[in-house]
Amino acid sequence: MWWLVFATVTLASTGVAVQVVARDEAPVSGFGEVATREIVDFDTYPDGSPVPEGYTVHDQWSSLGVVFTMGDSSRAVYAVPHMCSLSSPNHVGGDPAVLAWFVDPLTGAPAVTDFVGTAQDNCWGPGEGILMQAFDIHGELLAEAWNEGSGNLVTFSFPEPVVAMIRMREVLQGIDNFTFNIPVPAGTVDAPGVPVAGGAALRQNYPNPFNPRTTVSFTLPAAGHALVTIHDAKGRLVARLVDQPLPAGAHTADWDGQDAFGVPMPSGTYFCRLTTPWGVETRKMSMLR
Repeated sequence: MWWLVFATVTLASTGVAVQVVARDEAPVSGFGEVATREIVDFDTYPDGSPVPEGYTVHDQWSSLGVVFTMGDSSRAVYAVPHMCSLSSPNHVGGDPAVLAWFVDPLTGAPAVTDFVGTAQDNCWGPGEGILMQAFDIHGELLAEAWNEGSGNLVTFSFPEPVVAMIRMREVLQGIDNFTFNIPVPAGTVDAPGVPVAGGAALRQNYPNPFNPRTTVSFTLPAAGHALVTIHDAKGRLVARLVDQPLPAGAHTADWDGQDAFGVPMPSGTYFCRLTTPWGVETRKMSMLR
């Protein structure tokens, strides 16, 4: 089981309650006894298939409301089997951080949650840990906490949904489990993780509706990595249009209405997502065949 070793601390500036839960020698199933929310263990995908070693942790959990990226906001996160994993076999790591972006489970658009927590692996030494930082939809820091101790679970709990992204910086540690309340849509807001000024911009595709080809336009304020993906109405990845470093300025990408295997997609609602070091933006698209 898990047991509370530090009293809940509320930060008056934000109203956030920070809770530290330590683990004894009981099985990892005790994780759910404390946090009866969505739990990502990085060992299996939502469909039950195993997570293989490598850069394999990204948008597979978007149907639950979360997408994981490296600290550069674009690449998938690295999963690796480790003897210290709480829920064998995997834990994950970034370079040097893992970002968890909250999205609407139905549309993939930016979303916010009121509860999130991270557990580190079962091995720990002095100086090791995970720095957790919660950001709102505008990239403002809401709260931070240092997670140290073998198997510790540290959670942030807010009085209302305000957290758009969690940054988890590992110091000689792995991220073993991730828990959160299913997020709610953020509405018409700016991209999470960045201030309004100076951010990347994703424009509405043209034509829209389209059959079957459309063009996506976006701009970058400076040189950086850009990832442009297409998702269906359930948030599942359909196609990857751009995944490379680009110079500053305007760029375009075409989608031919097919998935990654060249299979034509049916009529319906789709979402184009732009992921850059400046945040994530999403646009709704309609294909009418």
